[in-house]
Amino acid sequence: MRIRIEAHTLPGRNPGSHRDVQVVQGKRGERFIYLTWLEGPDATMFRRAKLMLAGAPEAPSVTAHVNLTDEWGLPRCARLSTSGVEWSRGPG
Repeated sequence: MRIRIEAHTLPGRNPGSHRDVQVVQGKRGERFIYLTWLEGPDATMFRRAKLMLAGAPEAPSVTAHVNLTDEWGLPRCARLSTSGVEWSRGPG
């Protein structure tokens, strides 16, 4: 899975724009992105996880490598912070 979010699309960068997509949520120091698993023809949400951004390095471009399955082979859920997430600078 690859998600690309550029700095100019982050909430608050251009508050007057109707094109802003609120992808990054939470208050400063607790920012995260929801990773959502959908199923069925109606794309019903059955699980989601918070990818915590506090561990991301300061850089114009970063990559998060996330193991999206748990030890039982099911989608990971809850809070994904330092364990299970490997951050690196630059595109993946």
